[in-house]
Amino acid sequence: MRAKRTWEATFDAISDPLALVDPQLRIIRTNRAHAEAAGTDVRTSPGQLCHEVLFGRARPCDGCPAKRALATVRQGTAEVTDERRGHRRVYRVSAFPLRHEDTSSGLGDVTVDPQAAPIQAVCHYRDITEEKALTRQLLQSEKMVAVGTLAGGVAHEINNPLGAIQAFAQLALLDVEPGTPLHEYVVEIERSTHRCQKIVRSLLDFSRPSVGERREVSLADVVDKVLFLVSAETRRAPLRLLRRADDAAPPVLGDANQLEQVVLNLVTNAIQALDGRLGEVVIAIEGRDGGTELSVSDDGPGIADGDVAKVFEPFFTTKPEGKGTGLGLYITYGIVAEHGGRIEVQSEPGVRTAFSVWFPAASGASSARSARKESTDG
Repeated sequence: MRAKRTWEATFDAISDPLALVDPQLRIIRTNRAHAEAAGTDVRTSPGQLCHEVLFGRARPCDGCPAKRALATVRQGTAEVTDERRGHRRVYRVSAFPLRHEDTSSGLGDVTVDPQAAPIQAVCHYRDITEEKALTRQLLQSEKMVAVGTLAGGVAHEINNPLGAIQAFAQLALLDVEPGTPLHEYVVEIERSTHRCQKIVRSLLDFSRPSVGERREVSLADVVDKVLFLVSAETRRAPLRLLRRADDAAPPVLGDANQLEQVVLNLVTNAIQALDGRLGEVVIAIEGRDGGTELSVSDDGPGIADGDVAKVFEPFFTTKPEGKGTGLGLYITYGIVAEHGGRIEVQSEPGVRTAFSVWFPAASGASSARSARKESTDG
């Protein structure tokens, strides 16, 4: 009896969810962490199916590790996603088989029959949502560093020949009669050279360390400047631009020009996503988690599930040839990271796409605003 109480206390003391299940995947016992994760009472779980209690699934999870452990008498492991509560959580589930105990010798010593089939499995659940997110961010950051170094070198190498092509194209235009096919060809050469130089400039800007002056910047002011820049384009399109700003959102410490580039890239992408169709672009600013969050969303066609993970990669674009370089979001990611922020994207194909950028508040900005608010309230 004492051993049983010790075992139960140890089982409950483990901070990760645990469940003991039978071959039909019905729960025999869970610990307190399991009950908290499932949002149930630990006393109500026995007899219920494990995949229903924790994940709300009518069928066993894909690659169910408990079924594998019971069938192979070996540890089974799988990643299981839970999307029931409005936010996606990922668990690494490991199952360990327990076999029959053979006490038939009558000598009182307990041995395990290696030929016996498992009668139970212990399932261990570890929430790895944040771990996977951090891994993705680390891989993305490493990729950005590597590509930035490579891009800077390539940009330097091709800048001189581009300058020569542009110079000779301009000289050729002096000798070619306007309106002729040859004139149009040379004009297109010059235009294409300008486009290449713009790409090279963007690559060089991104690969160099920022030397811009950092100061307190209001993201609301940045958004207003960008909306002025795109006002001509939006007047010609059947779309609505909505701006929502939280006056309590603190200023951030940053390079105003670079922050304008971030906002301009996101707003321009949202406008282009609508592609001249009737739609809505919403730019929202609010204070959150000790900083300021900027979100830009549109109700355009969205991003395909397989492309969401690629949007920040250099030269990746879903735009038609000649309409996008695939560098805008790549550079945006780099600027945000350089400012100590983070950027995320959520997209539902055919419904909406939203980019969210968070920056930490400028040092002392949050406390200063709180103090002003308290003095006003007083």
